[in-house]
Amino acid sequence: MEQKKTSFDDLWEMEERRGLASRLRDDFPHWRHRRRVRRTTMATVAVFVFVSVTYFNFNGAYSQRYDYVSCNRSVMPDRHWVDMASRILTIEAL
Repeated sequence: MEQKKTSFDDLWEMEERRGLASRLRDDFPHWRHRRRVRRTTMATVAVFVFVSVTYFNFNGAYSQRYDYVSCNRSVMPDRHWVDMASRILTIEAL
């Protein structure tokens, strides 16, 4: 059998691979921890956004009407005051 001679470049690449593998092995626990923190953060933000959007859409989903208004001026009809109170006190959601 013929034994293959290793050149300087092959030895250099082999040592470089060993160093890289060693660094990867040493950094793996830190990487896994950062990944877990990122995943937890993203899940928390997603839940917060979902709850916020749901809450604000639910609150603005119905229009508030004020059907009874008390007023000392009997010259104007009740419906006028009801409509005015509804316009003043209700903020329409965009």
